[in-house]
Amino acid sequence: MKAVSVQKSTFKSFDNTEIYYEIHGDKGPVITLIYGVACQMNHWIYQVQELSQNYRVLLFDYRGHHRSEMSDDLNMDAVAKDLNALLEHLNFNSCHIVGHSFGVPVAVKFAVFYPDKCDSLVLINGFVYNPLDELFKIPVSEKLIQLIDSLETYTPSLSQWLWKKAVNNLLTQIGAGLLGGFNLELIPFKDIEIYTQALENLKLKVVLDYMKDLINTDLRDDLKQISAPTLVISGLRDGITPAHQQDLMKNLIPNAHIEKIKDGSHCTQLDKPELVNALLKNFFVSRHKK
Repeated sequence: MKAVSVQKSTFKSFDNTEIYYEIHGDKGPVITLIYGVACQMNHWIYQVQELSQNYRVLLFDYRGHHRSEMSDDLNMDAVAKDLNALLEHLNFNSCHIVGHSFGVPVAVKFAVFYPDKCDSLVLINGFVYNPLDELFKIPVSEKLIQLIDSLETYTPSLSQWLWKKAVNNLLTQIGAGLLGGFNLELIPFKDIEIYTQALENLKLKVVLDYMKDLINTDLRDDLKQISAPTLVISGLRDGITPAHQQDLMKNLIPNAHIEKIKDGSHCTQLDKPELVNALLKNFFVSRHKK
């Protein structure tokens, strides 16, 4: 693949929070890639390499994540507004959006808030409602988040230290794969290591605030309002957001199409990058022909 231009910068969002962003490529329609909560741009490494050959690929860090500034408003609505502010800052009239995991409700919110700015949607391993109770098999997610939040409030230094110790180690990396977060048979293990190293450096409060937003999520009414062409991608080995959530998503979005990937985990785009890239390119090309 030929080298493409890369622009890296920051801007002040709608509430003056400083947001970091990158643009890969300098020609073609704009595609925005939105990662999941507590994730990072590396989750899109294989898509950026491929798509930037013919598109301008836009990425940004969530508020409170990595190179973006901390904020009191850490929720999907604020992140969707950040994307709108970023498009305005760059003088981009609209874009295609690809969201993964928590990035799916962010993309959905953007499509509902700003329908004229959303050219199309690709929703990868997303959820319609809180998936954590299904992960734990019993409805404990809200109480668990509340407990950890209380510990972080009263013992922030200790809680942050425990967080760092818990997330970046070999046991956690393998456990994430066994839970269906990654397909350990397919993904380069270095991609998991890069993920947990970045996770270690996030503030626990940031993760908790976004998780509190996640457990209260119900997108059923929002999904019915989407007018943009939509492709849902479902990894059938996803143990974090099970496939029936993506089936429901497809059924609620008018005229949506779904592609099911047999060996895809929660991070299907890292497990099966060639297949996901082919699906994305075919979808975007079909949009431009119309």
